[in-house]
Amino acid sequence: MRLRSGHAGFQDTKLGPIRAGQLADCVILLQDIFAIDPRTIAMAKVLRTVVGGKDAYMAE
Repeated sequence: MRLRSGHAGFQDTKLGPIRAGQLADCVILLQDIFAIDPRTIAMAKVLRTVVGGKDAYMAE
């Protein structure tokens, strides 16, 4: 879905795959959500949130 989102919104030059010059929305977690109990994912500590290519949150 992420690769086609820019095309669907006519923003191919701004959105899509993660690469230089593209906007990025992502969340960096302390825990590896693929290695922990799925019932604890919602409790994973957020270290950083990036929205529109800019930091929206940074843990202290």
